[in-house]
Amino acid sequence: MLKLKHKYDDLTLIPCVCYLPPENSSRKVDVHNFFDSLLANIYQYQNDGLIFICGDFNSRCGNNVDFIAGVDEVSERNVVDFKNNNYGNIFLDF
Repeated sequence: MLKLKHKYDDLTLIPCVCYLPPENSSRKVDVHNFFDSLLANIYQYQNDGLIFICGDFNSRCGNNVDFIAGVDEVSERNVVDFKNNNYGNIFLDF
């Protein structure tokens, strides 16, 4: 695990770089296991600093809702890719 600690205060960032091969790839993995493992890691390190998740999830969400109305306070995203796939649906549930 990589931790980036600020020199003068308690700020700690924990980058989490992910790659999920495309749905129809010859390197296909169990997508549910992928997200379960990611969530387990988040729970494991949640008290060690701010976790920054980035990477390529190959999850196409189209213009599906990506937040919980009345709960999440996020800016509306500018959708440029209106295609979606099964990974996108699973990613939104995640």
